[in-house]
Parts: sequence; structure tokens; C-alpha cells
Amino acid sequence: MREAQRVDVAVVGGGPAGLSATLMLGRCRRRVVVIDGGEQRNRNAHAIHGYLTRDGVAPADLLHAARTELAAYPTVELRAGVVTDVTGTRGAFEVHCADGGAIEARRVLLATGVIDVVPGIEGLPELFGRSVHHCSHCDGYEYAGRPIGVYGQAGPGLEAALAMLAWSDDIVLLTDGRPLVVEDRLRCEQLGVTVRVDRVVRLEGRDGKLERVVFADGPALPRAALFLVAGQREQSDLAKKLGCEINADGVVVTDAHEVTRVPGIYAVGDASAGEQLVVVAAAQGAIAATKIHASLWEEDLRARARSR
Repeated sequence: MREAQRVDVAVVGGGPAGLSATLMLGRCRRRVVVIDGGEQRNRNAHAIHGYLTRDGVAPADLLHAARTELAAYPTVELRAGVVTDVTGTRGAFEVHCADGGAIEARRVLLATGVIDVVPGIEGLPELFGRSVHHCSHCDGYEYAGRPIGVYGQAGPGLEAALAMLAWSDDIVLLTDGRPLVVEDRLRCEQLGVTVRVDRVVRLEGRDGKLERVVFADGPALPRAALFLVAGQREQSDLAKKLGCEINADGVVVTDAHEVTRVPGIYAVGDASAGEQLVVVAAAQGAIAATKIHASLWEEDLRARARSR
């Protein structure tokens, strides 16, 4: 068996949240290892939006720039891999990796993200991240004034369709065979949202650009974009296995400093509560890092006092 590597902090997940935390921890001269499986939620997206000075950058380019910056910090290591389990307690965690390696860490930061539930519609995978999206704040602006579809059922689908009116007056809610209750349909009519209840069978487009939605019955619907309201799930079960509290939305409950209910475990990014935006994930990483360093420094000062 390989000897476990010893670090101050193990960061599980190398997206904007995890790398932002790592930058701050590196600047605090903390020994940090980032273990990343390369399955970032937005890896198929054409661009990131709403991130000041980085608006429109490709997700891969943002990560490359972040990794390049982190290379300047000698106490930081970036490692490709998958974490399968975390055992132990605050100050003495053991992070187990799929390759059989282990890392001993005083603190663990979970930045594992979520996975979007994508309906199994023909043609959708080729368009996802290019003209089929899940976040109106991230991608709505690019379709301002153009025909937009919203895929969703019941209350969440209705609210998402009404929210899209901020970007366009031509909004169609696609319920994929599930009718709305009378009150919701009347609200759509009142506010100018068209409802199609026909079952969706196919999306058609070319070069990543949606052109039309094809239904089992009725005419095809020309659309420039489709926004999904289909749910999400945690990409990793580590938080649940560790005993972290999970809220009704399926993400980890943290306090204002990204501290979970499990001592020594922190959670940031889409895997934790809060707005799911890249800029917010990066901010959460920085907040968690300052808190982690402060908690470690208290222990370091006590150890220094004992050694004198």
C-alpha cells in the first residue's frame, strides 16, 4: 500500500469553486491537493456569462487560466482522479481515491457540483450547452427578442416560462404531454406565454443551433433556444456518506462561510446551497478558504505555543 500524502486541505472537485478556494489557500501557504475527475457541469457550454472580466469566455479556457495561475504556488498540487470515500474526523480525514491512493487531510472541501437531469429527447445531446440551456441568467441574453422554448411541467415549468419574458415576448412552454392545471394555464394566457402540451419527440438544428421542436402531434415549432426545467442531482454521494445535511433541492446545507454540519467538512459551488452561477461558485470558494485557513491557524498557534 502507498503511504498516504499529508496535506492541510483536500479539495474534491476542480471547477471554479474548488480552484478559487485553492488559490486563496495557496496564498495562505497551505498545503493543498485538488482531486478532479474532469466532469464539470458546464463543460459542454459554449461560454460562461455574468462573470466580470470573463464574460463570454469558454469554460475550458477559464479552467486553463486558473490552473496556470495555481502553478505559481508551490504548496498546491492539482491531480486528476476520482475520490471514492472520505473517512476520519476533523483534523484527521483520509481521502480515498479510485486509483488506490489516499490523502490525509486536516480539512476537506467538497466542490463536486451537480449533474443536470436531461430529458431523453432525440437531438438534444447535440444541442445541449449550445442552444439548449438550463440557466436563463447565464444564457438568456443571447436570445433577447427571439423565439424561446421552455421545457418543464407544473409549477417549476410555469415559473421558468414567465421568467423568460424578461428576455423575449415570444415564449412557449412545452409540457411534453402533461397538461397544466386550469389556474396555471390561465396565468400563461394572461401574461402572454403560449402552452404546447403535445409530447416532444425530437429537436432539430445544425451546428449546435436549435431550429425547431418536433412533436408527436401538431406542427413543428420554430425556436432559437430551449431552456430546460428538468431537475438536477449531486454529482457525488460523498456529502451524504459523510452525514452532511441535504436540503429539499438536493444540495448541501452550509452556513454563511460554507461550513457544513459535519466538523471539518466544507461545501462550495453548485453542490451547496445558493445561486448556481460560476461567479458565485468562485466567490464561495474564496469565502470557504478564508474560513478554513482561520480554523487551521488556531490549531497551528496552539501547537506553536506547546512547542516553545
